[in-house]
Amino acid sequence: MTLPSGAPVDRLGAFVDALEAETKCRGALPEVEVACDFSCTLQLAADKASKKIVTVPEVFARAFTAPFQAGMSAVQSVRGVRDAQSNTSELKILQHIDGCFRPGTLTLLLAPPGHGKSTLLKSIAGVGGGVKIDGKITYSGLTASELKANGTSINRLCEYVTQVDEHLPFLTVHETVQFSHQNACVVSDDATARALYDDKVNKVIELLNLEGCKDTIIGNDLIRGVSGGEKKRVTIAEALVKNSQVLCMDEISTGLDAAVTYNIIAGLKEWATRSRGTGIIALLQPTPEVVSLFDEVLLLKDGAPVYHGPVSDVETHFKQLGFSPPAANSGLDLADWLLSVLVSPREALMHAGTKITAKIPTSAHELMRAWKSSAVYSSNVQKRSKSSDIELKTDFAKKQYSLEYARSFGTHLRSVFKRQAQVTLRNKLFLQTRIFGACVTSLILGSVWFDLAPERGFEKLGMLLFCVLHISFSNFSELTFSVEQKFVAFKHLDSKLYPEVSYLASWALVHLPVAIIETLIFSCVLYPMVGLNLGFKYWAFFYFQLLLANIAMASMFRVVALLSPTMEVAQTYPGPFIAVMILFAGFLISPEKMGGLKFMYWVSIFAYCLRSLCQNEFLSGTYATLVPDDTVAAQAIIDANAAYANLSYGELCTQNAFPCSTMGDAILETIGISGDLKYKWGGPGFCLGFFAFNFALGLYALYTVRIQRNIGSSRVVDKHEDADEIEEVIHMTDVQAVQKALEFTPMAISWKKLCYTVEISNATPTSTTTADSKTATDVKKATVLKQLLHDISSAAHPGRMLALMGSSGAGKTTLLDVIAGRKNTGITTGEIKLNGHEVKKETFARLTAYCEQMDLHNEFVTVREALQFSAKLRLDSSISDDTRAHFVDEALTILELDSIADRMIGTSGSEGGLAPGQRKVLTVAVELVSNAPVFFLDEPTSGLDARSALIVMKEVKKVAALGRTVISTIHQPSMEIFLLFDDMLLLQRGGYQVYFGELGPGGSTMVNYLQSFSGGRTIPAGMNPASWMLDVLGGSDSSGMNRSASAAQLGKMKRSASGVQLDGLQLQKTFSASKQGQATEEMIEEMNQRGERQPMFAFDSPYARSFKTQMSAMLTRSNKAQLRDVGYNCGRIGILTILYILFGVIYLDLDTSDEAGVQSMVACVFMTTIFTGIICMNTVMPVRIRERAVAFRERSSFMYSAVPYSISQAIIEVPWIALISIVTVVPMYFLVGMAPTSERLFFHVMVSFLVSFTFLSVGQAAACIAATIETAQAVASALIPIFFLFGGLYLPLPQIPVYWRWAYYINPVAYAIQSVVAPQFERRGCTYGSDCPTIEVFRGTYTETMDTLDYVETKYNIAFSKRWISALYLGLFAVGVQLIHNVAFKTSNVVKR
Repeated sequence: MTLPSGAPVDRLGAFVDALEAETKCRGALPEVEVACDFSCTLQLAADKASKKIVTVPEVFARAFTAPFQAGMSAVQSVRGVRDAQSNTSELKILQHIDGCFRPGTLTLLLAPPGHGKSTLLKSIAGVGGGVKIDGKITYSGLTASELKANGTSINRLCEYVTQVDEHLPFLTVHETVQFSHQNACVVSDDATARALYDDKVNKVIELLNLEGCKDTIIGNDLIRGVSGGEKKRVTIAEALVKNSQVLCMDEISTGLDAAVTYNIIAGLKEWATRSRGTGIIALLQPTPEVVSLFDEVLLLKDGAPVYHGPVSDVETHFKQLGFSPPAANSGLDLADWLLSVLVSPREALMHAGTKITAKIPTSAHELMRAWKSSAVYSSNVQKRSKSSDIELKTDFAKKQYSLEYARSFGTHLRSVFKRQAQVTLRNKLFLQTRIFGACVTSLILGSVWFDLAPERGFEKLGMLLFCVLHISFSNFSELTFSVEQKFVAFKHLDSKLYPEVSYLASWALVHLPVAIIETLIFSCVLYPMVGLNLGFKYWAFFYFQLLLANIAMASMFRVVALLSPTMEVAQTYPGPFIAVMILFAGFLISPEKMGGLKFMYWVSIFAYCLRSLCQNEFLSGTYATLVPDDTVAAQAIIDANAAYANLSYGELCTQNAFPCSTMGDAILETIGISGDLKYKWGGPGFCLGFFAFNFALGLYALYTVRIQRNIGSSRVVDKHEDADEIEEVIHMTDVQAVQKALEFTPMAISWKKLCYTVEISNATPTSTTTADSKTATDVKKATVLKQLLHDISSAAHPGRMLALMGSSGAGKTTLLDVIAGRKNTGITTGEIKLNGHEVKKETFARLTAYCEQMDLHNEFVTVREALQFSAKLRLDSSISDDTRAHFVDEALTILELDSIADRMIGTSGSEGGLAPGQRKVLTVAVELVSNAPVFFLDEPTSGLDARSALIVMKEVKKVAALGRTVISTIHQPSMEIFLLFDDMLLLQRGGYQVYFGELGPGGSTMVNYLQSFSGGRTIPAGMNPASWMLDVLGGSDSSGMNRSASAAQLGKMKRSASGVQLDGLQLQKTFSASKQGQATEEMIEEMNQRGERQPMFAFDSPYARSFKTQMSAMLTRSNKAQLRDVGYNCGRIGILTILYILFGVIYLDLDTSDEAGVQSMVACVFMTTIFTGIICMNTVMPVRIRERAVAFRERSSFMYSAVPYSISQAIIEVPWIALISIVTVVPMYFLVGMAPTSERLFFHVMVSFLVSFTFLSVGQAAACIAATIETAQAVASALIPIFFLFGGLYLPLPQIPVYWRWAYYINPVAYAIQSVVAPQFERRGCTYGSDCPTIEVFRGTYTETMDTLDYVETKYNIAFSKRWISALYLGLFAVGVQLIHNVAFKTSNVVKR
């Protein structure tokens, strides 16, 4: 029986033909022989080398003692005394790398995690990230500096493909690859060459089997896009289209199945052969078929080369050393065995039954010495080329690899601009938020200051400042947008894809129309509403000034994003900067009272903007009316002269009765602004200068700063040195006592006719334009239903392991998510039963453990603490604490996590954090300690080396042997891992069921079934069935059996990627009609009937532990996270402390004996009250959004409910907010000279705490509701001006329009002002109406002496006697926002699955 399939597509053949045509058309490319002779030693701080966990108190202690330590070091240096305890230590990353990588060859790089693979590849590619080498690397005899002197760029010759897939989420696959191709490659004028150039992207996309998703956006964790495997292939595609002649590829097979990996390596082999390129590729779990494609293999142990030579000679070399390579039919792959030797040579010898003697090398130094003494090493040395130059023979090669960029600056700028425009336009939420914010804010400000009369000039001053303030805060969303894109920019700039200036310029140009539209809406709505001069030229200047301020502030946010290592740090700095700019704008404190800090007035962008806006308005004809300079003196003159009684001020001014000036000049004089119009253009000029400064600073950052996501791992020293210990580990085939002692009820799980459908866009954005733009828009808006799973029926039994397998896009993870109940979107039909019963989601979650593909963990706990947390909340309360502890220790030992048990997990790519492989093992361990009867694992070996993968899967096998049910998706399993499974469910691309049943001995049952319809195609002897079955489904051949042994035929493997894919629907129908399909239905029916006769297991609560235990566990973990989150807490504490000391210096010993002094005191209280809250709100949002995915995983397992989590997040912030309030308020309080009593100081600190906690709660709630950090930041940016506006300073309650007063009463800042302002003017030690402080209050035409407290209470509508009531309201407000936070976290569904 043979099934129909699609038309044959010779992907590899088409790619080879394209390579040959390119070579014929443009001539030969330079052949680069890479010769290495270097070591790499890293000087690390002692705590970094030891991976010591640094806490916030330790950081501040070091900062405090640093001057004393520096002084002591200086004294010791003068005396000639050396510090016995060095604060640094050396880490030998690479040792004596001495090898050669020849053109036309592929070299496989194998090493355990942390043994120098990534560093070696980065060093060769010239992107070392600051790690210096001791020695040299030559490229055909020339070093990188010599190449540069000769006009050749190493960045264009070499390409490093990182482990992390960095892409812009809103670009499609085709656009992403096309962009790299256009900017990296020289375009020939020849028509044939141009045609080949235009077609290369398509050929690479076809080679990597990406045609089906080429017009799909890449996406990310929050935006639906391509799959993880497809994203990895996009990364590879980017490298293949750049014409690089040296490819350094780091673990490119992660997340790919064996057939896809084979096809990719086969394509790279053809590239190396045809283009004479040099390929160095690190892989984690290469199959024997993949290994056979490589010419050479380089093995590293502890950073030292222990073999570098032909793949065919590696077994012989180690056999001569005394090791025993695996037999041909042993099930152990060669690469797996080599890795086991590198990890622990002594253990490998013990496994083979070889007696360990002194003659057999086991250390890295001994293995390296043995290698360099071998004949293979001597032969390699003799083969090295004597060339001393890279031959750039053709005009194409000279242009392609020169120091100049591949295209003209204008072309690069257009290309980058187009890309940035696409990214911005497709981020609809970003654009909608900006436009909506401009509309709403302008309407609010316009209605608040509606139709102000000319004489209400001071209110207009406040309104104009608010305009600048809105423009500044609206650009906060630019910050998050830029942080997320900078890593892609760093990758492109390292490859010399385009000039740094084109990146920044394109950002500015793309932001320009956004700023134009946003500012235009804001200006057109606000300007006519507030009573400003309606002359067009005045409006045009108003608009122009705000537009330039918008552009300038956006440039500042982009620079902050480039310089900040994390999102949390980036969120910390803009707030204080804006606070200082507002403070020195001249509105809250006049320049004359700034003292020695007056220079800040002349560097504040807000001061220049406000000054120009004020001069534009108040020096217009609307304000030409003459008014007395001193109304009190003028009134006295009028009273003394009866002839003036019936004349107006204007008439008397024209008669020079007293000194006068225009109303505009008088208004400007109140805040010290000159009436000279020549300064009017100072604002636009300063904005342009500020933009230029930030542009230059951004260029400097792009040239010098590289914040890399470190994905390396720390080196683990061999633990098993004693032979008896090794023997014990090797023969530990049974599970230990603790696992046996924990009781559980075995569960069989079945699913029948399971379907899953999602709603997707009918047309994704494409890289081409459509003639009918309206039609294209309509199509993009339409959505259709796409079915991802089609009538899947199968089951899993206790004590057995079920493998879910299939090619990429077959729906393996989707099926696992649906079975495990983790999908919260889409439509699911069919039935899922446990022991024959349909159960509630809560019960199902209690009975299952799910190891997700994404390794999501709380980054600030240690490995041991993560397991303890899981065991504490998921094991039943009947289990003792000692048993839990032993269970955790056992899991750490079995999975070999005990050596890193006390290391902090960190984020993926963070310095000092766990490597991807270590995080994957941790994910398995966290679920292992749950003691669940059903285990779901989604690609548990992805990202692991072969040895670690085998250890993990053997432990999973032990878990199944105890009677648990195990269901696992898996990529690239070795023969040994594949045969650990008992049953298999095989899916075809599109979500169709191909096979379900037993694997049989050696996979024979499954193989026999597939051979029955594969057209007589049989599995080659010794081939892994897991690889062969994917070949059958995809119509490929990764066995290598069609390769000719002759050198002349080398590389002609066109069959390896033919892509004759079998039809999934027909495969499913065939299985349903087969006896295996009938047996499946009967088995499911029998399982369900047997289970229905027994009562279903039920729980009294959906949670294993009580509310009290959940709260205790959450508080403990949150406390540790807060202590260890140095960036978050040190950032906000340090910045706010400095900011408030600056406030104290500005308002130093403030004199409140006049009206201006009183208003300055109120302004000081207002600013110091609100800015602590703003910083706390902005910094907590990225933290909460970062933790959301982890919380979703844990809550999906019903480890805890939403309430204790939210409450713990609030409670744990209390001591930190209290500390911030103390360290910021106390120094500022005494510097300013506020009420010198302990009661008032305590009250002020308390109110500051309540305001900060309220703002923090707002940030937490926004982070729970918003889908992305951009949205959360946009919400915060819209709220901040509102808090300012209705806080009671700029608009005291009596001046707020009646229809907006409700906003005052729901503003926490207003209650803060009501609480803390009046106590600063308390009557202490005086008699009211007698000797209490008074001030002269200006009443327009006269002055009035008023009691200071009366003045404050009247002007701001507050009461000293009600200060505690206002504080109580503030506390209730904080509690209310926390309730919103709790409800939002419990009900929001922003994490889509």
